[in-house]
Amino acid sequence: MTHYAGVTRRRVPLPGTLAFAALALACGSADSGGGDGGGAGGGAGRIVDGGGADAGGGGDAGADAGTPGVSVVTYNILHGLGNEDPPAGEYDGFGDRLPIIAAELARRRPDVVMLQEVFAGGGDGYPDVIKTLRAAMNSGAGDRYTVIFGPINGQPPTKNSGSAFGQITMTRLPIVSYANYSVVEVEEMSPRSVLHARITAGGRDVDFFNAHLQGPDDPTAAATEMNDVLAFIDATSVPGGIAVLGGDLNSPDSAPLYDVLRAAEFSEAGAMAGLICTPANNSGCTNSTIPLREPGNRTSKRLDYVFLRGAALDPAGCGLVFAEPVNLDGGVLWPSDHIGMGVWLVIAPQ
Repeated sequence: MTHYAGVTRRRVPLPGTLAFAALALACGSADSGGGDGGGAGGGAGRIVDGGGADAGGGGDAGADAGTPGVSVVTYNILHGLGNEDPPAGEYDGFGDRLPIIAAELARRRPDVVMLQEVFAGGGDGYPDVIKTLRAAMNSGAGDRYTVIFGPINGQPPTKNSGSAFGQITMTRLPIVSYANYSVVEVEEMSPRSVLHARITAGGRDVDFFNAHLQGPDDPTAAATEMNDVLAFIDATSVPGGIAVLGGDLNSPDSAPLYDVLRAAEFSEAGAMAGLICTPANNSGCTNSTIPLREPGNRTSKRLDYVFLRGAALDPAGCGLVFAEPVNLDGGVLWPSDHIGMGVWLVIAPQ
């Protein structure tokens, strides 16, 4: 197993008590109409919207006037190469789904976007994901977005290019550094990675970790995988600073592996805000929406998360994004088999 060469394993001293305030809101899909009849949006507008060209990403559009903050979206976009839903069309209808995803993200303009299950190769009728995203996100006025792509096998990340499976972190904020990490394989022939980007937000350097994990059913293997992720986070984060782990972690919220993160003083934004995913109430579930071309919400699991660590980080709210199918050609189409999460993070001064 090849791990990121620049990492020295160490434990970072953690603050004693983390203060998380302003959480008296429901995390759901209150704005699930999604703009101009789209339905792809979901979530609370202030949280999911990055504020547009005039807000100055990572500026003072926070929950309290004058409080610096950053809007974050995480979303598994279902690359479609496995043809999991043949009636949806070639590549699970990805040729139709990608423009919907790109247009909605461009309309919302989050400060930081973390995408999983990306195939950046293109060709043979498959759309060029990075080109499509950059064209949509940078089509208007305002801060321009940079795309960092990290291959799933942990190879070095690339900027505004890529040709493999992996994750994308896209931001309109200044990028200080970035790296890609090959997570220990807990299932044969199933490599996984974590893409790290240190981004300046609200006048501080914030470490963002974009993960798409295996999430095996075996609790020991799952804990092994998460401990390896945590070791990478601890080794590369600003000591005592702000760390954000987001992505498709592939385990339900009741899984014991999250005890690993809680023991390291991470808190999950959706759970803190009361997001619910149960057999009786799937309003907070994020997987799976298949069949993609059928109406209705069939989700039964929550696999997509934003975990937070840092005394200066207050999650002022969260919401679901791409929480409904869109109307297309007389029918409907879900943008992915996942529903994403949008979170507004308040960045307190150092």
